[in-house]
Amino acid sequence: MPGDDATSAISEHDRRLFAFNRDAEERIDRDLRAATPAQPFTSCRIAALATMKMMQHALEGVETGVKRGSKPLEIMGLLLGKCDGSSIVVTDCFALPVEGTESRVVADDESVMAHMVKLSEQLQKTRNERFIGWYHSHPFDVEAHSHCFLSATDVSTQWQTAVTSWQHTLTPKWVAIVVDPLRSLAKQRPELGVFRCYPPTYKPAENLCPDGALCDDDQGRQIRWGKLYHRYYELKVENVLSSTGAKILDVLSRKHLWMKVLSSSSIMDPENRQRFPDRIAVINAKLESVDLQTIAGRPRKGKSSSKDHTGHLVQAVESASELSFEHCHGHCSQIMKALLFNRHRSDNDDPCCVDSGGCLQPFYHE
Repeated sequence: MPGDDATSAISEHDRRLFAFNRDAEERIDRDLRAATPAQPFTSCRIAALATMKMMQHALEGVETGVKRGSKPLEIMGLLLGKCDGSSIVVTDCFALPVEGTESRVVADDESVMAHMVKLSEQLQKTRNERFIGWYHSHPFDVEAHSHCFLSATDVSTQWQTAVTSWQHTLTPKWVAIVVDPLRSLAKQRPELGVFRCYPPTYKPAENLCPDGALCDDDQGRQIRWGKLYHRYYELKVENVLSSTGAKILDVLSRKHLWMKVLSSSSIMDPENRQRFPDRIAVINAKLESVDLQTIAGRPRKGKSSSKDHTGHLVQAVESASELSFEHCHGHCSQIMKALLFNRHRSDNDDPCCVDSGGCLQPFYHE
């Protein structure tokens, strides 16, 4: 039968990504309402279609604001999807007629709420998935860190939509995606973050950032994650494609992606070069806070416990190892590209001294 052939043509990957089990979704909703774990979901898989639509919508907000002679506008929309174990799957998204500034962008207008309800009713007739979250943009100036975080207004909107508004009758699996359009343009890749709020009664560990890292700098935490950084957490983002989309991307990558890989280098990225001294300073501060005598088992009077100092030392060692590995990898990549493309070297040549004109010179220079 033709229908059987069409069904058999769907790969297991596509079936798991796009199939919708209504009974399973309703059971998960009931379980989440009965018990509210702190982090029921730890990752978010976003379909390529949803990513492209969110990026296009966010860039339109930037262009609209610039054309009006003002700052880039924040935009807002709804996410369509489901859940798969501990992962949220976003399959599509729909823009809302909402615009705002960096101080406020919410969907509390009656006409907008009516639009959301009508859109939900129409989608129920044609789609199996349900609204599972919302997205908005932070079109702020490009800085050393990403602007993907939840502001106090965003946290309030997340709670109002997920708990007290019309959406509460549909699903408690409510996530928030924040898009950084200007940084996406600068980095030539989608820059977005996915977040969920903690339950009201849950108190996370002290100094815990939404990305799971521990940071003792309260001002630094608030600059990066907002004043209410302790009320939400970040989900790991994974971009997914259908089997057909993956095949198309594979064909395109064979012709174009290799050029980008060879021409790019993390250590030459202006942002990474600018942040390098700051990262060294952070590691140095962690090392200075460690009391080696306390770790050795000779605690001083009035000092912190050995366990606290050991934790600081482990964090410093991990940060230093990560930074050194990153730079060793970047330098090796630069050397290999120079050896491959700059000249034909002889056995007597120093591998760290190459020149596009055939003359040896120090490879690293300012």
